[in-house]
Parts: sequence; C-alpha cells; structure tokens
Amino acid sequence: METHIGQLPPPVLLLGDFNAHSQQWGSNKRSTRGKMVEDFLLKSNLSLLNSGSPTYLHPATTSFSAIDLSITHPALYLDFVGKLIPIYMVVTTIQ
Repeated sequence: METHIGQLPPPVLLLGDFNAHSQQWGSNKRSTRGKMVEDFLLKSNLSLLNSGSPTYLHPATTSFSAIDLSITHPALYLDFVGKLIPIYMVVTTIQ
C-alpha cells in the first residue's frame, strides 16, 4: 500500500472498504489487517477521519463493525473532520 500511495501527489484522500478491524476506528477487536493499516497510518503520516461509528451491518449476524475507512493527508484533515455525513445503505434480497 505504501508504494501505491507514495506515487500519488499530495494531498490524498483514501476511502474504502479496508475490511480491517481495529479499536482505533470503532471495532471491538483488532485483526491482522487492522494492525497493518495502523502501521501504515503511522509510517505514512496520514490521518484517519473515522469517528468510531460503525460502517457495516453484517446481514447474517446483524452485528455492526467499522471496516470502511476514510484516510486523508493532514493538510485536508480540518476540511473534513466533523463534516462527514454518515450514509446508511440497506440491502434487501427479493426472492
């Protein structure tokens, strides 16, 4: 990930389903991928915009987790922090 981000001109804004669990962004556990993202944030000097709110509802277990992350360059942090509006999506299956 560092290689790809290093090729982008700053400031960057990364948004995505990282499928990474960490208490730093609202998960109740830390996964291996979560540790990798934590380390990446420390090394890259990027800022996490997540508020700790859940971003995903698992349909089978109806449990919430925070796996979608918003990461930005510090120069953009104040432009976004506290201004992001949560978007909720409900997916239903018609049979």
